[in-house]
Amino acid sequence: MKKRSTLLPLLLGLASVSMALAAPSEPKPDQQFARKAAAGGAFEVKLGEVAQKNSENPEIKKFGAMMVEQHGKAGAELAAIAKKQGIKLPAALPKKLQTKVDKLSGLTGKAFDAAYVSEMVTDHEADLAAFQAAAKSLTDPELKAFAEKTTGMIQMHLDHIRKIQAEMNKAVKP
Repeated sequence: MKKRSTLLPLLLGLASVSMALAAPSEPKPDQQFARKAAAGGAFEVKLGEVAQKNSENPEIKKFGAMMVEQHGKAGAELAAIAKKQGIKLPAALPKKLQTKVDKLSGLTGKAFDAAYVSEMVTDHEADLAAFQAAAKSLTDPELKAFAEKTTGMIQMHLDHIRKIQAEMNKAVKP
């Protein structure tokens, strides 16, 4: 009986170890950041393209062009880092972001401008917080440097879109 009672915990322990080894591991925080940053950048590029077509505001059209250029460049830099490190980036936008692109693509003129500017303010506020946190917490030196460098760009975009939003709000008020 004693052998049986000491053998059972050992067998259960071995079973849990083998199950843990067989279970897929969660992505590391650095990998999660890279994937989210890539998706977010691609989202801003796509919406920037839509802004250039659907906006009636020249400042929003310019902002959209800046999104395409600067987030496109940052995305290419991130893709190069990810490739070197074997991090698989998403090939398409997550469904939630694609739904937003589809929704905004159906708008034009003032309706588009209001929705786009609001989305860009919200998006850049969230991105800024995420990139600032990543710049402090990532362990990979290249990804950490990318987050630090890109934080400045995101802050500049946020300041710019807030200025556009303020101008739009002034134009609406008598």
